[in-house]
Amino acid sequence: MLDLPTLALAACLAAYFYAAWRALTGDRRFALYGPAVLVRCSRCANAIGRLARASSLRIAWLGVAAWLAGMTSGMAMLVVSALGSVALPPEQAPSPALLIGLPGINPLIPLWYGLLGLIVAVATHEIAHGIVLAANGLAPKSAGLVLLGVPLGAFVEPP
Repeated sequence: MLDLPTLALAACLAAYFYAAWRALTGDRRFALYGPAVLVRCSRCANAIGRLARASSLRIAWLGVAAWLAGMTSGMAMLVVSALGSVALPPEQAPSPALLIGLPGINPLIPLWYGLLGLIVAVATHEIAHGIVLAANGLAPKSAGLVLLGVPLGAFVEPP
């Protein structure tokens, strides 16, 4: 039986080859840039614009709250880590490979977790760019994904 990461990779590759085929047949929503495929979606840009117009002040306060929560939890994690490293005897310290929080280098963090986290972070970041663009009175022309087998990037195209 196939596991979930293999099925997800197969779905991403199928979407990549479909988008590349659409780009080669002349569909304007798809564009090839070397091995990467750019997938444009005007409906996504319209949805981002509606979201920004409907609740720009609420989104601003939500951003401030998220920033405050992130900074507080980050500082707490740094303090706990510093106190833990001072209190831990050297013979019980983990190996250097376990200290690096990069997927693929740290054997405890699977590569899929890091890739999924990167995809979510990039998409959220670009949606935030689109919301700021629309909140300042400019409607995004299009939004979409950059595919290279898996979704490697996202974009919001200004007018």
